[in-house]
Amino acid sequence: MKITLAKALEAGPTTVTFTKVDGSKRVMRATTNASLIKYTYRTKEGASAPVAAGLIRVWDLDKNEWRSIRTDSVKSFA
Repeated sequence: MKITLAKALEAGPTTVTFTKVDGSKRVMRATTNASLIKYTYRTKEGASAPVAAGLIRVWDLDKNEWRSIRTDSVKSFA
């Protein structure tokens, strides 16, 4: 699923449903498409920062902040 999810995120806005670490359900509109990211200075918190295995760093389109999603917690995406 990770490769397909990564491709969807790069293509544009993607709605991802996943389970957060605390067990709650989260629905997030996210992307990794650089033209849609409203963040001009990438620091250690940005997409260029190293990411642990099993995580995808995404831009939350509603909160305008970087977030990480555990790939094994993803229930669906479209």
